Amino acid sequence: MTKFEVAVLCILWDRVLWQFNVASKTLQKESCDILTVVRLYSGLGNFVKSLRDDYDSCEEEVKMLTDNHMYKDRR
Repeated sequence: MTKFEVAVLCILWDRVLWQFNVASKTLQKESCDILTVVRLYSGLGNFVKSLRDDYDSCEEEVKMLTDNHMYKDRR
C-alpha cells in the first residue's frame, strides 16, 4: 500500500468486519436467545465507540507494516 490513509482504513475495516462477523455467526445459531442478541448488539456498539477513540493504535499498527508513515498532503 502506498498511501498511509488506505492502510489505516484497511486496519480499521479489518477490525470492524472481524467483530461483526463473529457476532453474525452467533446470531445465526438456532440456540441464540434474546439475551444473547441484546448483549451482542450492545457489545458491537461499545466496540465501535472504543475503536473510534482508539484510532492511534490503528496508525501505530500501520507504521509497523509499512514504510510510509505520512498522510497525503491535501493541497
